[in-house]
Amino acid sequence: MDDDDDVENIDDEIVSDHESDDENPVEIVNAFMNIVQNGNHVANGEVEILDDVELIVEGTNQKTEEGMIEEHKTISNRLLSWFKRLKPEHFKDFGIGGNDYLTEYVNDELLFPLEKCKDASKQFKESGSLTGLVEKCKFENEDSLIAGICMGILDDNNSLDVDFSVLAEDRFDNWSIKQLELYFNKVAAEGIDASPLKFMQLTLSSPANAILLLTYYFMLTNKFTSRIEEQESSENSLEELDDREIYQRIVDASAHHWQHNKSSVKRDAQINRDLNEFFHEIEATTVEMEEQFENTVGQRSEIISLIREKVPRLETPSELNLQIMTKEARDELVRSRAAMELLKNQTMNAVREARKVYQGKTLLEKHHALKPGDFCMARMLNTDTADLKHAIVEQILSAEKYRVKFLHNNETADRHVRDLALTNHGLCSPLYNGFGDVGLRVAVCCPLNTGQYSKTWIWKTGTTASRRSGHRGDFLVFLDDGSDVYVTAPCKAGDPGYSTVVAKKEGAPLTFQDVLTRMKAARIAVMVGQPFGESGRIERQLVHRWVRERHRSHFIKTYMKDFPEFQVLKMPIGFRTTMTKLPPDNKEKHLITVVGLDRVFAIVRYQTPSGAPGYNCFEYPCKDSTHYHMDEHVYRGSSRITQVSSMREMMTQVNNNLSKRKKDQLASQFELSESVKTMPQRSTNQALQTSVPSIRTNANKENQVKQKALTVAEIEKKKKNQLLFHKTVVPTPNISKEKRAPHSQCGPDCLQKMDANPYDARFHTNSPLHTPLLCGWKRLKYTMHSGKKRASVKKVIIYRAPCGKPLEKTTEIADYLRSTRSQLTIDCFSFAPDVDTETYITVDQKYVRMSDISVGLEGIPIPLVNSVDSDPNPVLEYCKRRFPYNASVDVSSISQDFCSGCSCDGDCSNSLTCECQKLSAEASDKLPKHLKFEDNKRLGSTYSQRVLTNKVITGIYECNDKCSCKRDACHNRVVQNNIKYPVHIFKTAQSGWGLRALTDIPIGAFVCTYVGALLTNDLAEDQHGSDQYFADLDLKDGVEMAKGDEDHETDLGLGDEVSDGDFTEEDDNDSDDDDNNDSTVQHRVKIGNRKHETRRNSQEDKLQHTEINGENGKKEEETEKKEEPVFNWDDYFDKFALYVVDAKNRGNLGRFLNHSCAPNCVVQHVLYDTHDLRLPWVAFFTIKTIKAGDELTWDYQYTELNSETSRLSCNCGSEVCRHRLL
Repeated sequence: MDDDDDVENIDDEIVSDHESDDENPVEIVNAFMNIVQNGNHVANGEVEILDDVELIVEGTNQKTEEGMIEEHKTISNRLLSWFKRLKPEHFKDFGIGGNDYLTEYVNDELLFPLEKCKDASKQFKESGSLTGLVEKCKFENEDSLIAGICMGILDDNNSLDVDFSVLAEDRFDNWSIKQLELYFNKVAAEGIDASPLKFMQLTLSSPANAILLLTYYFMLTNKFTSRIEEQESSENSLEELDDREIYQRIVDASAHHWQHNKSSVKRDAQINRDLNEFFHEIEATTVEMEEQFENTVGQRSEIISLIREKVPRLETPSELNLQIMTKEARDELVRSRAAMELLKNQTMNAVREARKVYQGKTLLEKHHALKPGDFCMARMLNTDTADLKHAIVEQILSAEKYRVKFLHNNETADRHVRDLALTNHGLCSPLYNGFGDVGLRVAVCCPLNTGQYSKTWIWKTGTTASRRSGHRGDFLVFLDDGSDVYVTAPCKAGDPGYSTVVAKKEGAPLTFQDVLTRMKAARIAVMVGQPFGESGRIERQLVHRWVRERHRSHFIKTYMKDFPEFQVLKMPIGFRTTMTKLPPDNKEKHLITVVGLDRVFAIVRYQTPSGAPGYNCFEYPCKDSTHYHMDEHVYRGSSRITQVSSMREMMTQVNNNLSKRKKDQLASQFELSESVKTMPQRSTNQALQTSVPSIRTNANKENQVKQKALTVAEIEKKKKNQLLFHKTVVPTPNISKEKRAPHSQCGPDCLQKMDANPYDARFHTNSPLHTPLLCGWKRLKYTMHSGKKRASVKKVIIYRAPCGKPLEKTTEIADYLRSTRSQLTIDCFSFAPDVDTETYITVDQKYVRMSDISVGLEGIPIPLVNSVDSDPNPVLEYCKRRFPYNASVDVSSISQDFCSGCSCDGDCSNSLTCECQKLSAEASDKLPKHLKFEDNKRLGSTYSQRVLTNKVITGIYECNDKCSCKRDACHNRVVQNNIKYPVHIFKTAQSGWGLRALTDIPIGAFVCTYVGALLTNDLAEDQHGSDQYFADLDLKDGVEMAKGDEDHETDLGLGDEVSDGDFTEEDDNDSDDDDNNDSTVQHRVKIGNRKHETRRNSQEDKLQHTEINGENGKKEEETEKKEEPVFNWDDYFDKFALYVVDAKNRGNLGRFLNHSCAPNCVVQHVLYDTHDLRLPWVAFFTIKTIKAGDELTWDYQYTELNSETSRLSCNCGSEVCRHRLL
């Protein structure tokens, strides 16, 4: 049974049911909708599934939006082709006559002649109404007329610009369109033919309405003209009232005040306020409206005289027939005449009050009022991002609302003063002298790029933001759409275009062409709506209220509050960071490179896909027409630039524990916006390549000359030699094991005497994950299929113990190791299917410089190899423990006396009972909500079977010597153990010495620590020229930086790529290859100072934004942050507040990890030999699966301490490389 047969049978059921008078029509419709939408047939209270469709989720085969639109076009064309050929009798009274209605109900020719249809659409366009067109165009009824008009519209793709508003009234709405899209999606997804009958049933439409709905949707999807205007209701204005109605309003208002205000003092105050509000509408209509009002009041006497002539008036009550009036009636008459006299007085007071209000306005406020017939510019839509078009004022609706007519299409619309701009004199009027530079709402003429080498001009609204004197005479304007521009506009005699703007046309009214010429020269138009204060002058502190978009409004509010002390980020040419694209509330970050500077603007270029034309081109402007670049001028203080707003907040926030030194470092990256007077700078590809050193080194001049002499071929040769290693396979032995009888409980005998210590020398040349396989275990990889067609494939790992028992989870392995008392540890096992345990890296013996640079201090040997050049070995006294730099450094707190231990009796696998793991959770609980883990879940175990599951910015408390747990088996002892994964130190082509993984390393595995001499911060500041291997132990600064960070959508530091948004200017390059350095460059490695690596759901900013709606006295509500008292770290610890690790002369292999902009390792602070938060251990963990032969890297995040230091380049080679470190 095909799809149409299903529908026809369903319809037969509905028709037969409807013929019964006993059935409820509502229930019939509900049953029908259930059948159409869900495919279910309801009968006698039971649900019968019509089709049993197997649901297969295929994430990789999702159709694109463009593809769906194309399929929708095809479906609508097929349906329209059928409806346009319906036979007249079926069009008039459609009904199912059989299963072959698709062919029997249609003719070969169209329903109506095409010329007749085109004439009907033309007649409808001219009249704008359907009234009388049925007879005029000779159609049978209105449904036929609708169909004919639609067929005419379809013939010329609505070239007449027919408005669908009248046609759509009572025929279709948004619900109909939604139902259409749902049905089209189903047809496209299931690959079935579209059924006209099912379409009419689903959209509840007749054939005529179906043709209309399909016609509108066809125009919409093909991007032809398809207007449906919504009529806006507006209150009656004064011009719509006659004189008597205006007078009656005044009388009614006065009577209201008289009757509801007993106290004369309160009455006068209330009357004044209400009258101000009432006549504010009058004064906004300028002098002409005032004269009209006064003339209306003057006509009152004429109206009264006319009434007296027609109706004789009795002068006194005595002339009445007192016999027919009761005493109560006479008293009421007297009271009414007395009240009338009072109302007359109130009326005169109202007139005087209106004059006083108008006369009290300043010239500037009067200048911003429009009157009917004035030219202006107005937004096409009521949004801040919509551009402005020329219009003319038709009617004043209220003090803040006008009805305008657009001159390019003759359409009328009601617009608020915030959406209207004056077209008189731009900024050439002397009224704007002295304050127009900052806080003025304007519209500017901006280029709209239609291609890399072509552009058009549109008018956008914005706010002036800086003094022209500091920007070479140009206006700095923050546009409402989030972009920023410099505008050159005339404002005084002698400026280009000034004479054109102020030119007067004597003896003739201003024409539209005159306005166009004037505004072309003006370049800036002043908005009608301005932030006027009580004094009648513009208050820049209030200008943010006139911006609808709340992100932009908040930025302008902050800017105006700090002006002229607002700061911008230093962004030299070649600087790389990330930035969000427009609109301002966009969250997606994109990598950018600064290619030019223009005063407070940075000219940035968005990174194009790798391999695209111009991918490595940074010349500005680019002269190669084959390159495609997306460049943008961005204000260097814009909150769209990653971390600008958060860094500024952290510098200014008083109530935080960020160290003064850190605040100074952040402040050094900014400069005052008003002090920037630099000339524009442009970049070239050559400049970007040669303006910075090629590697991070403090080499002498001879070494620098040697480095510059290296050719590209020589560098490529070094890179090739760097990879001179071999991948070998460590075989898994086929060990014969005695057969074990089936058993329910495993014990030591299950290991069959093959158990061994994982640090045994025979395991030094294999992966620790391969060690169990050498001890009788088996690691089996299975490929799982779901059985469904095109279903996804899943790979799983299952271990088999020496006794043959299968183990599928790490918890099962942990139980097995406990019950058998095995020497193997839990971190010797991994269920990651992408980890290869057999591969091991070897190098030729001729390249091995040292067999073990650690001289046996580590659990495994650390070779030193060099296959690149003949440079000498690094000078390093290897050590595993940190130590004080000299006797002045107090490290007495590194003691078990400063620790607390757990009372566990096993391996601490239960994080809920282990007191040490509870300390980590309690510290994490004290973080603000936005820094906690996803869904604000409480931190459970920091390690999962010795694998780091979550980056913990408050530090991890490991078990220590005070704990009663088993040291070798404890799951909460990781960093204090010897390293397990084999690595060697090797010479790189451009980055000195590096660290290479010899086996695969799974995600979250511990690599090594960073060890060296401990210095106080003051002592470290005195070590000029010797800070190449400094690392701040700034656990506290890391937490405070995370608190102040506004962008909380970073990663955990595990499982994903490191966020591109974590870039600041605090960068440096790689490990060192020359220990004899004498450069004056000052920089430090920023340990653990990522933005923060906790995930959370993004929280919206709670800025309260009040719309301007014309009501007087309405104030904006603001949410202020409560300042809570905090423990002041620096004041308490004084000069011992911060410690620094120096690994230059004495250290471990951690000093050889190079920098990368896309690192595979991350820093985690760990506490185990002391709980002094100033002295955590710095440990490196992997954040992605590392393959054998990969270099181990992390993000240095250097901070520039001296603005005069040399700039250092980055040679990590990643796709997101920032190309610079300092």
